[in-house]
Amino acid sequence: HQVALVTSDGRGISRAIALGLARQGVAVVVSARTASEVAATAAKIQEGGGRALAVTGDVSRASDVNRMAGQTLETFAVAIPR
Repeated sequence: HQVALVTSDGRGISRAIALGLARQGVAVVVSARTASEVAATAAKIQEGGGRALAVTGDVSRASDVNRMAGQTLETFAVAIPR
């Protein structure tokens, strides 16, 4: 299965991208620094029957990026191709 990590603010273009990917059957991880925005986008995806995870974090911080990746892998059991 496909999984996408969409980073930004959970609004505008990033929200439209996340919703569009979900409509195509992609599991979507929505990430931004503001929890309420990403939670709303993830909830919208889930209400439509899609799979979504809201993760807060700042992509300029390596520790946040590692945490986001770990939560994505754990939630959607993604195997990284070698």
